[in-house]
Amino acid sequence: MEVAGEPIRVQSIAQAGLTQVPLQYVQPPQHRPIHSSSSPPITIPVIDLFGSDPAQRDLVRAAIGRACNDWGAFHVIGHGISTDLLRRVKRVGLTFFNDCPVADKVRYACDPTSSATEGYGSRMLERDDTIITNGKYKSAQHRAITNAHRARLSVATFHDPAKAVKISPASQLLSKSSPPRFRGVVYGDYVSSWYTKGPEGKRNIDALLLES
Repeated sequence: MEVAGEPIRVQSIAQAGLTQVPLQYVQPPQHRPIHSSSSPPITIPVIDLFGSDPAQRDLVRAAIGRACNDWGAFHVIGHGISTDLLRRVKRVGLTFFNDCPVADKVRYACDPTSSATEGYGSRMLERDDTIITNGKYKSAQHRAITNAHRARLSVATFHDPAKAVKISPASQLLSKSSPPRFRGVVYGDYVSSWYTKGPEGKRNIDALLLES
């Protein structure tokens, strides 16, 4: 959906008062989760950081490893971030999307036609970086369920190495039975390649696969 060459943002669609989600935002039937009353409830792992208590560090590290291996995501409590700060972050985010002029929001958006590495938009959430974990940890795909009564706000924070650092599978995760699956790459080059290529087609990480 475009107007005058500009893509229509999800917020604009929501404000239009549509009663149905446009088809371009709906997963095809074969990719939708199967709902069954007979299936056991699924609960995402909850990990308590214990305020970085050194005595609990090994237990926390093991719990994070299991969650990343099995799920690719987990819910954190005991992180030490105040509720007041979390509320302010949410308030600022919603203020930006609800009150700022459209021109300002477009200026900060991640242009899907360029190689921009900053901004907001779904392409910032579809990375598949499993090089350091040698493919052991899952890379969860960001999806959301629409809610007609409440707005949803995702605030992502990324912890990346310096652009000049060379990344490769961590030695702690390698063995004779689990050899390296990816070759090393300078992180800045990898990121630039990803944003130049975009999320469509063959995954950027596949170019780094080693022959087995």
